[in-house]
Amino acid sequence: MTQTERSDVPWFQVSAIVLTFLVVLPLLAAVAFFARFVLLGAVAVAMCGGLALYLTSARFRAWLPEVAGQDLDYKGLRLAGDVALSPQHVWARRDRDSVIVGSDDVAPTVLGPVSCVALPEVGRRVRRGEPLAELFRGGRSVAVRAPVDGVVVARNEALRRRPELVNVEPYADGWIARVRSDSRGRDATLQRGRHARAWFRTEVDRLVQTLTGTGHQVVMADGGQLMAQLHREIDDELWQRVSHGFFAGPPDANAPSPATNPNPLEEV
Repeated sequence: MTQTERSDVPWFQVSAIVLTFLVVLPLLAAVAFFARFVLLGAVAVAMCGGLALYLTSARFRAWLPEVAGQDLDYKGLRLAGDVALSPQHVWARRDRDSVIVGSDDVAPTVLGPVSCVALPEVGRRVRRGEPLAELFRGGRSVAVRAPVDGVVVARNEALRRRPELVNVEPYADGWIARVRSDSRGRDATLQRGRHARAWFRTEVDRLVQTLTGTGHQVVMADGGQLMAQLHREIDDELWQRVSHGFFAGPPDANAPSPATNPNPLEEV
């Protein structure tokens, strides 16, 4: 076979290339051009329908903020809009086949800079309300109680090196564990959306009342924000009241924490 014969391109390959440029590409361009009008029309219809529902339906107006996942900052304490809350101030966020769990902003605020996090064992079965993990600072601790029944499938190993993430990013990098929930539906004991935000505000107000009832100055002079170093104003007697009043579980769920390191003086 000569060099010329080896370099020849088969006629059907040339035809396919020419056909692509002359027919297929212009056809795709035409489809894209006309499709944009369909998409714009669908967007316009959706916007008009949403506006009509918002103006005429009180139920839709109440439902919309819940879906939107509105974050909350109330008196200096934060709540993510996409989490559900347990009565013990533990948040839960469903992610595929598991539930991500962490402490809301109340516990690290009253405890202060977390120096140690005792993490649960992977594979451990937990019941709702049982201690799942524990936050430590000095001689004080807060039990993070399981918001759902299930099995621990992962834990946040980053907290071994940086336990302060619970204070800095409680709803993101400060997550504590993943639990494969026994229930695939919604848990009626968890607050969500606008109900969670309303409950969180009520709990922050209750915290302020608990602290100010003892004569402590825990609110800024303008009455808006809690003190940045709130934990410094909480003595041992007041700590007991706060701890039992906000983080205690039900009477049948006060078993020892299934944590890997319950020693507050040893970093994990």
